[in-house]
Amino acid sequence: MRPSRTIDISTGLFVLLGFAAILFLVTQITNREFTLTSTAYRLRAEFENIGGLKQAGVDSEAEAFLANELNNPPSVQDLARSITSPQEAVQVYTAARIAVTVDSPAEKQFLTSLAQALNIDPKLAAHIDATAASAAA
Repeated sequence: MRPSRTIDISTGLFVLLGFAAILFLVTQITNREFTLTSTAYRLRAEFENIGGLKQAGVDSEAEAFLANELNNPPSVQDLARSITSPQEAVQVYTAARIAVTVDSPAEKQFLTSLAQALNIDPKLAAHIDATAASAAA
């Protein structure tokens, strides 16, 4: 005997809702948004105290500016366009190298792209990398 069409549809909807619930739980557990177009992670930072800025009397406008900058970082090209001298380029690359711990290929690629965009000689970039690595150790 064939079950009725209503039971087939109800069972199908139940299974579909079950998959939707599992997908929802996975996105909540991993703190990821479900998109079909992006492979990037969104980083959001909230600080109770940004290095003593509140104690130093920084107003809410300055805090909002800092939060906006942290949540919307400039691209490598934006950074390179803002540089006005070779000395400034070395300072920016050095600051980035100290701030970034190279733990992944993406971080390595960021630093390589930054050095290229800033027109930093590869030997100088390698020297800065070695110095930053030894200072961090």
